Amino acid sequence: MDQQALRELEYLCIQEEWPYCRAACPLHVDARGLCGAMAEGDLARARSILDKTMPVAGILGRICEAPCERRCKRAEAGGAIRIGNLERHCVENADRRGKALKVPDRGRRAIVVGCSLSGLTVAHDLARKGYRVEVHHQGDDPGEDLLRTLPTPVPQEVVAGELQHLGNIGVGFTRSEITAPLVEDLLGRDIPVYVGLDAVGGDVPPCATGEVDPATLTCPRDNLLLGGFTPDGTPPTAIQAAAQGRKAAASIDRLTQKVSLRADREREGPVDTRLVTSLEGVESAPPVLTGEEVGDPEAVRREAGRCLACECMICVRDCPYLDAFGAYPKSYARQIYNNESIVQGVHQANKLVNSCMLCGLCTTLCPNDFPMADLCLGSRERMTAKGAMPPSAHDFALRDLDFSRSEEFFTVRGDPGKAECAWLFFPGCQLCGASPGRVEAAYAWLREHLEGGVGLALACCGAPARWSGRREVFREAAEQLHQAARELGGPTWIMACPSCQEMLGHFDPEPSQVSLWDVLAERKAALAPAPPSVAATLVDPCTAGHMPALRETVRALVSGVLPEWSEPRLNDALAACCGYGGLLREANPGLGERAARERAEGCPGDAVTYCAMCREQLAKSGKRAAHLLDVFFPGGGDPFARPAAGISASQANRRRLKADLLASVWSEPPPKARAASSISLDIPDAVRETMERRRILDSDIQRVIAEAASHGQVFAEARSGHTLASLRVGEVTFWVGFSRAENGDHTIHTAYSHRMRIGQISTGSAS
Repeated sequence: MDQQALRELEYLCIQEEWPYCRAACPLHVDARGLCGAMAEGDLARARSILDKTMPVAGILGRICEAPCERRCKRAEAGGAIRIGNLERHCVENADRRGKALKVPDRGRRAIVVGCSLSGLTVAHDLARKGYRVEVHHQGDDPGEDLLRTLPTPVPQEVVAGELQHLGNIGVGFTRSEITAPLVEDLLGRDIPVYVGLDAVGGDVPPCATGEVDPATLTCPRDNLLLGGFTPDGTPPTAIQAAAQGRKAAASIDRLTQKVSLRADREREGPVDTRLVTSLEGVESAPPVLTGEEVGDPEAVRREAGRCLACECMICVRDCPYLDAFGAYPKSYARQIYNNESIVQGVHQANKLVNSCMLCGLCTTLCPNDFPMADLCLGSRERMTAKGAMPPSAHDFALRDLDFSRSEEFFTVRGDPGKAECAWLFFPGCQLCGASPGRVEAAYAWLREHLEGGVGLALACCGAPARWSGRREVFREAAEQLHQAARELGGPTWIMACPSCQEMLGHFDPEPSQVSLWDVLAERKAALAPAPPSVAATLVDPCTAGHMPALRETVRALVSGVLPEWSEPRLNDALAACCGYGGLLREANPGLGERAARERAEGCPGDAVTYCAMCREQLAKSGKRAAHLLDVFFPGGGDPFARPAAGISASQANRRRLKADLLASVWSEPPPKARAASSISLDIPDAVRETMERRRILDSDIQRVIAEAASHGQVFAEARSGHTLASLRVGEVTFWVGFSRAENGDHTIHTAYSHRMRIGQISTGSAS
């Protein structure tokens, strides 16, 4: 990803766009921040927020006509926030924070003719940039001049305070007879001169308002700028006058620095915003302040508390992954770019890349379709290709893929007695590991009701390789399946798993496929389902969120079968991930558990789904959950009460399923058992939980013990008398503490693994 691609990605995310109120304000006052501070009763912070962008805030905050209120999002849910009232309360009850600091003199000068809101805004903005500004006023007191020009009365002491503040930051005031000759004389100094028509009238400037460039407020005369007027000749409002003063100050600064007067000025004055703020879950609430009186502090706090604090964050709100890292897609894109291009693989940054579930829900939710899944997957692929992605995050999933591709599970067979098959049933490795009995029942039903022969493929679709960014491994897994299927005559694949169905779309060439649920729906009369006796929640897998036809088919299937069913909020086209997608549970177990828990909590009652991993993740979270195959091919017992299969049970189920089907369908002997598989294990529940968390299989334990019995390193733990043995398998070293009972069982007391390489250790006792 290059800088251009990064910028295009960043532009799609609108979280940093201004809220509607700020975009509508000609001065871009942070009304959202103001409301937040005032809702907390922090008037000092609220005043600081005003002073950052509002010139002479003590005056303007009292008389601003608040055009921001016309764009307030809260107007759609009870009524706009009374921002003008809040500003007035703030400046009436909180003084400017801190001592006025004069910016060091940068040798730049400017002149303002007329003491008005537009002129004082010019002086204010330029003084804060280090200019020394000279304001010429007509009367004895500049405050009297200003008071005469204000559209709404302001206390004289307030005006005096604001003028004193301007003096403190570098603005000087000079009494002059303001005439056209004076302006001509001032222009002769060869420094920019701003004439505020809201103070001096229309006869003084040596050019007509029709000659003023509205984009810059400059005139044909060099160094002359005019403001404080409207095209139709009516007096400008307070906020209009201040906005013109700000524009003129920006032009004077550009003139002084001899840079373009027009470039990059699109964000001046009221602008549109691309921000989208959802009102989902927002209750309507009418304004608390209904009149001009704003003296009640409690009413002010309550009114400010009605602010929605408008932002986007639609994707973050509904994605545990995006929420967990404390930012939003635009920020994440920059972090991922830096991780690839600068630091090249810091562990914590890799965790951000590897924790995405790749479900695409955020893209569906995003008003601009920000492709977070594509960003993370692309980063995984690029970092893996250049060796910058450590294998640890996805090690177990890739080892499990190796198991599914091995002789222990991989099987592609045609229907007995048929050289070629019209159909090939592909249940997917996770369904085989979680519900082998339902796979057997579904396959038997398909063979009975479909013509042309139904073959069987026991394998993995390669999702772990694709999700981990290992393109070559995915290609090899796909080719292994392709080759075996081609030998059956190129059948149509019957897919039980939506994720596998999606993966086949990445095969080259893509095989013909159909969903198992389409096959069942077309032959619904031949099914004998066992309807659950309880109300159920239909849970769509996240992959099905991109498959409207599949979702429609499933709903047609369950209608009339489930006596009563509902859906969670994040379902259908907005189906949330269960925490397994993208290998999240491997890369970030804690976040994977959170995602599963939130998915479970969003489901009232028992859950029914048509994804094996969704069912397993929900069950691990304590949710009573069943697979749709449990409904259509009941196997006895309560399918909702079935515990989730652990990692060792999943592999054992796959081995057993292959052996059972080879024997019952093809009359073939089972595969040769592994040498270490005869080692019997007694694993306490606490140790089993540790093994699940650390991704240690029973077969790993058996290999360690078998190797120790022959020529492995063995240590005797003096205090417990247990045996401690280790074995390095690839990049992982497994350690097992065990004891052997008289009946030959091996009781496992501890198990752990690591990727460190430890030097030669002399065999002996550990104390």
